[in-house]
Amino acid sequence: MPKITTKTSFCWKHFAKIDGNSAKCNICGKTIKTAGNTTNMKDHLRNVHKIREEDQTPVSNSGTPRQASIAASFQNITDFGGEGQKTKKINDAIVYMIAKDIQPFSIVENAGFIYLMNTVAPRYEIPSRYKVTKWLDEKYSQMKDLWRTRLTGKSISLTMDIWSDQMSMRSYLGITAHFLLEQEMSSLTIGAMQLSERHTGPYLSEMLEICCSDWNIDKKQVTAIVTDNGTNIKKAAEITFGPKIHLPCFAHTINLIARSAIQRESVNGCIAKTKSIVAFFNHSGVASDHLRKATDKVLIQDVPTRWNSTYYMIERFLEVKTQVNDILLSIPNDQMLLTGKEFELLNNVLTMLRPLEEATKIVSGDKYCTASTVIPIVSIIKDKLEKLSDNTQEAKDMKEFLLLEIERRMGSIEQVSILAMATLLDTRFKKLHFKDPVACANALMKIKSMFKENESKEVIPPTTGNSDSFWNHHHQLAQCHNPNVDMDVEISSYLRIPLTSFESNPITVWESMKCTYPNLYKIAMQFLPVMGSSVPSERVFSAASNILCRKRNRMTPERLSRILLLQSIDKKYFF
Repeated sequence: MPKITTKTSFCWKHFAKIDGNSAKCNICGKTIKTAGNTTNMKDHLRNVHKIREEDQTPVSNSGTPRQASIAASFQNITDFGGEGQKTKKINDAIVYMIAKDIQPFSIVENAGFIYLMNTVAPRYEIPSRYKVTKWLDEKYSQMKDLWRTRLTGKSISLTMDIWSDQMSMRSYLGITAHFLLEQEMSSLTIGAMQLSERHTGPYLSEMLEICCSDWNIDKKQVTAIVTDNGTNIKKAAEITFGPKIHLPCFAHTINLIARSAIQRESVNGCIAKTKSIVAFFNHSGVASDHLRKATDKVLIQDVPTRWNSTYYMIERFLEVKTQVNDILLSIPNDQMLLTGKEFELLNNVLTMLRPLEEATKIVSGDKYCTASTVIPIVSIIKDKLEKLSDNTQEAKDMKEFLLLEIERRMGSIEQVSILAMATLLDTRFKKLHFKDPVACANALMKIKSMFKENESKEVIPPTTGNSDSFWNHHHQLAQCHNPNVDMDVEISSYLRIPLTSFESNPITVWESMKCTYPNLYKIAMQFLPVMGSSVPSERVFSAASNILCRKRNRMTPERLSRILLLQSIDKKYFF
């Protein structure tokens, strides 16, 4: 009698049978109840491991692959057709990869990419670079229309900066928008606009107006615009939105303070000496080889425009000072070794600048509230510096200099109403770090005045229903009744509750309190998304410099702007 071959479910390729009622997943080890069928196993594979039956090659009891059904074969061919679902999914993934990873369009014609796609999706027809370019333009139009709608009516914080591409000799104005979406901080690169005239304040203001108009952003939506301290770009922001809306970049202000400190005569000579030794190692193959054998750490060369690069250079130099000295003594060179006193001075410089370096990192983020941290950061920097020991005259002089510079440049930081209101409405800080009670009181008055403005704009809908209703008089009274109209009570109650933990997210905290403090909630959602620095717009140009390389030096400004927008969109909103 011939042997009968029975069908075996694809599930048993991924499960090991335990008994008649359960099986163990070979991928994650979880035990699944079977009850004599494979339904639970299929659900587990599909929901947890994304393995579907239709994607598998059927097998028989003997382990021999069975031929797929005609319907499944035709479905597979259809999915990989020009308008098939799998083809569309791969097309979108390619566009996402090119934008997010800053890949050239020609990657789809590279041998490695072609081999990869032929391996994972043999039926997929690999597109040309021209087709991918077309897809990217279509995706840009689709995303721009979608996000233009999403930005309608939202409170927005802008950052703006200027960048010059040395390869193409073009200048660009970068603009990023920051706002709340689904209780999370979100950001978009809404402009990377080529500048064709002198970078005067009025011209930059005109370009800013064009960008806002293109995105249908009303000036009343903009809570703040953050730029560096450049006269022209600051003037452009003030012309467009007014001086009260403009915020100077806090990270840039820290940069000015730190650069002034390291350029002082008492420390500049020692730093210059360190810089010379680092440059010698970077240019000497023999010295670099010796250092590589002695340690896995490499010396860092500083960049004149970034003070923190000098900080990192000193930090690394002190970490490998023993190996560096040994190498300099063992090979011919004309470098002067640092003395013990100079090493002590570098240690003091590093200690004094550490609070500024930490503050720069904190305020440079864009996925969490930063404007509300500025006033607390200034308070903490002062406190840290005052507590530092100054056992040498050089350390004492530098400490006094930093405190004077901070007072000169940031002494009135609490009087900046946007920063003060953001701090008061941050549930982690409130009034804790205010040193000036008048500035704090002014910020509270500003919040109250905003409440009154919002109240006057609210329109109470007319009473609906039968005018002869018994309850008609009640409806008329209810229209005028607002139990939260007393803003003083709401603010006082909010300020009395304990501070939330530092690790908490003030945005999610406010979501849980919006029924208790509905008026303050609206104002908090307006000021908490404000950026404390213009670093996000600077990051745009870091990405742009990677896009405009020698292989892509003919890319148009319009396409650059499109790629930068798509790159700034989070994956969950891209597809």
